[in-house]
Amino acid sequence: MVLCYCGRFAIVRTSKTDTNPGRRFYCCAEQGSNCGFFMWFDPPMCARSTELIPGLLKSKMRADLLEHELRTGLGSSTRNQADFEKLEQEISKKNTQIKYLLVIIAFLCLMLLF
Repeated sequence: MVLCYCGRFAIVRTSKTDTNPGRRFYCCAEQGSNCGFFMWFDPPMCARSTELIPGLLKSKMRADLLEHELRTGLGSSTRNQADFEKLEQEISKKNTQIKYLLVIIAFLCLMLLF
């Protein structure tokens, strides 16, 4: 464990800068502290890693966003499917009622003819 300048245990965070993407570092655990403690947790990255990692992080963020959209879309799709099935049942019920009424109308027409 690493202690910061104010005597607290330092926490590990991940850099999101273009110069050190994904590189972890120690900093003071107190949010907004003026302690100023900073120490790298990971060794420096090679130049190639520094070039590749930002693109990989963006790709991961896009994939996570698409996954989230897909999951929320599936939820609404399930609701839409339930609504669709309910409407199908209502249509089937109405069709049965129409057939019943047509039989009654046909019977009444036959009675009027005789």
